[in-house]
Amino acid sequence: MSAYIVQHEPHRQETQLELPHREQHPVPRPSRPRMALLTWLGAYSVISLILYLLGPFIADWPLLARTAVLSGLMVVTLTWAVLPPLTRLFRGWLAT
Repeated sequence: MSAYIVQHEPHRQETQLELPHREQHPVPRPSRPRMALLTWLGAYSVISLILYLLGPFIADWPLLARTAVLSGLMVVTLTWAVLPPLTRLFRGWLAT
């Protein structure tokens, strides 16, 4: 008795994930100048809030320690808390 190995071409569903069948519309890229302005607005707000809340506690720290704390908190806050809602809120304006 001999054994045969049956190979088959994978179906499309086996090789890649698909979105539900609906008409696909390309998402427009946001305007770079407008995205820069929105990022600045978010960064300015976050930096002002961090300095208001932590400024008195870190005022006596060395400059490099203060900037490390400020920049680290700013990047984390912008990335996960500020920019996602801002870009959703202004998506129409960003796309024009």
